[in-house]
Amino acid sequence: MALKMTNREVDGVSVVALDGRIVLGEESNALREKVKGLLAEGKKKIVLNMDNITFIDSAGLGTLVAAHHSAKGQGASLRQPLGITVMGGLILSQVFTLYTTPVIYLYLDRLRMKLVRWSATMPWNRQLDASAST
Repeated sequence: MALKMTNREVDGVSVVALDGRIVLGEESNALREKVKGLLAEGKKKIVLNMDNITFIDSAGLGTLVAAHHSAKGQGASLRQPLGITVMGGLILSQVFTLYTTPVIYLYLDRLRMKLVRWSATMPWNRQLDASAST
């Protein structure tokens, strides 16, 4: 699905409604050119409405970050409410993954060691050990 962009003015703010996917290739290039064009027209307030974005790959994220830096460099403000939410979600999920996965493995390993020690104290294990030594 190609990226569709619709531009409109609302109270002096350029609102670019995005629909589709922001991925490596035509979509990222088209978005980059759209933002550059708005900045060249002298637009200082730009909002990217990403309500209908279905997928963003790493190149798409790079395009959004580059557009934000480009706008800031020219004294404009570029708002990406959903983009901020997506980035926050990605960072938070990565932190949870990097923290919780090792913690769960450590917990399960400690539980396994406790079960091994507990199993060794059971009467049926003592009988097996005693019969094996005779």
